[in-house]
Formats: sequence, C-alpha cells, structure tokens
Amino acid sequence: MNIRRSINFLLILLALSDEVIRGKAQSDQKEIQLNELLKKLNKPAVKTIEMAPSFAPKWEDILKPTFEWTWQKSGSCCPEGTVPIRRISRDDILRANSIESFGKKDVLGEDDSVETAGLKPATNPPSYGTTGAINVWNVHVEPDEWSQSALIVGNTNGDAHSFIEAGWSIHPVVFGDTKTRLYAYWTEDGYQKTGCYNIMCSGFVQVSNHTMLGSFLQPLSSLGGQQYEIEVSVFRDKKQSSWWLKVEGDNVGYWPDSIFQGFTNCPVVNWGGAVLDKRRGGKHTTTQMGSGNHPRSGLFGQSAYIARAQVIDEDGALITRTFIGHYYSKEKCYSAKPDWVPRRFPTMFAHLWVYFGGSGGVECD
Repeated sequence: MNIRRSINFLLILLALSDEVIRGKAQSDQKEIQLNELLKKLNKPAVKTIEMAPSFAPKWEDILKPTFEWTWQKSGSCCPEGTVPIRRISRDDILRANSIESFGKKDVLGEDDSVETAGLKPATNPPSYGTTGAINVWNVHVEPDEWSQSALIVGNTNGDAHSFIEAGWSIHPVVFGDTKTRLYAYWTEDGYQKTGCYNIMCSGFVQVSNHTMLGSFLQPLSSLGGQQYEIEVSVFRDKKQSSWWLKVEGDNVGYWPDSIFQGFTNCPVVNWGGAVLDKRRGGKHTTTQMGSGNHPRSGLFGQSAYIARAQVIDEDGALITRTFIGHYYSKEKCYSAKPDWVPRRFPTMFAHLWVYFGGSGGVECD
C-alpha cells in the first residue's frame, strides 16, 4: 500500500514538473519574441532617404494659434539626416492582448462595437486624398477603449479593403496613457491582420525630422474657450506610387503602393470621430467622442470639428464637395452636423466644417 502511494506521489511530481518545464519553455519563447520585436522597433538613429512628394495640396493662409510639438520643447532634436521615432518599451508590447496583436486595432469581441459619427462627400468621381483641420481635445476614455478624431481615405473595390487614417487618438492600451496623441493607421484587409498604428510595423516610411507620430498634442481646446487644430492631409502621389501624410505643412512620410492592393484612389472619404465600446457590465461605454459634447449642444467652442474639409482631385487640386452625407451608428449618443462657413473673401462655395461627437453613457442604450 505504501509502495502504491509512493508511486502515485512520484507520478504527480513528474506531472507537475512537466507542466513547470512546459510553462517555462513558453515563457522563454515569449521573452525571445518580445526582445526580437523590441530590437526591430527601437533601431538606433540611421540616415534616412531625403524625399518629398512630387506635389502637395496648398493650404490657404488662415490665421490661427501656433501649434507646438511637445517633444521638441526640451530643446532636443534629431541628428541631421535622421527622423524622430517614439521609443517602444516592454510595457507597451505587454499591454497588447498578444505580441502578434501589438500596434493593431482591437479584434472585436462578441459584445464589442466601434461607434462612429461624421460626414462623407460624394464618391463620384473618386478622390485622390483629403485634407482638413482637426480640432484637438482631450476627453474621458475607459482604460481598455479608445477615442479618435480623424480623416479616413479608403478603397473597398475588389478583394482588398484598404484604409488610411490620420488625426489624433486617446488610446491607453497602445500609448500607455490618456494623452491626446498624433496618430496614423493603415490596413490592407479591412483591419483584420495587416497594418498598424504609426510605425509599429513595417509600412509607413517616415521622412520628416520635425513631426513625430505618437507625440502628445498641446495646447488643447477648452469648452467655450480657445480652440486649437492640426492641419492634416492624406493624398495620393501618382508619380511616386505612394500615399503621403502631411501635418501642419510638414511632409511626415508615406505609405508605398507595395503594402496595398490596387489602392490608387479613394472612393471612400470620411471626416469625423470613432470610439471603441466594450460594453462592460452590459452597459454602453462612457468613452467620449470629439469634445465630449453632442453637436446639438452647440457648435464652435462646444463640439469638436474638422474645418475646411476638402477632397483632392486627380490633378491635385483641393475641391469642396457640395453633396455630403451623414454617418453615425447611434444618433442619440454620437452624431454629426455640417456647417458652411464663408471665406474671408466670398467665392462660389463656402468652407465645409464638420461638427461631431458625443458623451457616451447609459442613455445611449
């Protein structure tokens, strides 16, 4: 009887040690993958190709408060011929659901949804980019959710579902805080497996030594007070076969055609906001969009906006489309409204301003 007990005890010990060994092997493998990814992402400063688009949309000379890049306030700058890149830490990667999902948009769970609100121009003829001045705010965001205000261009013709986003985002999981940060995102398969934020994977090629994707934005707008905005353009350069990102007059970088399938124009253009709703406890999220105010609460100084929203035609000209449509997933929670603001010198068309946003909360259900 004692022998049988001893044998059983030894078998249990062997089983437990096997589990420990397998667990350690998996842990070691994850550590190897994590270190390899950190080395890949945090490369030392290297010389970059000096490159600019063959053309760029030109903004009108509109008086507005000067925007400051916070990462440059300390007086730091990049060595000549190099570019600024936000350093990725171990904690940044470990906050993701997995190493494979690092830097990517969330795979939606059964109860998850992305709530949107904004405007879109007519899709015919197709555009070759878009431009607008995005009002900058900081709002409440739940710890595992995100809120963004952005320009989006896309093409869903054929098998590919290619999209590029650019604007500002508050994303605690990706950035590790609730600061308002400059961001860009790309995907070739409708946000499934390809693409990522900023330069968290291969794709976007940074050329600017002035503007850093992922930097937090200041100053911020306030309710009834001073309003701040960032001028953003995403446009197609046919000569170079690439899509360029321009922020505050600076050519930040480009997405080459090689990462997309047939993304040569953008029938899809969206101006507005979006939030991730995880529906914790079966209730609608309290994550806010835009300024946190619905456009019905008031327009300038109350709800967020994208000013001077325009598309770019095949010849690179800025066009104000007069036919636009709304899109919103939950109107009583987040919505959008157009407003036509006259130019300083009257011409045929006024400037299009897109107001959008909302507070979230249980009243949305």
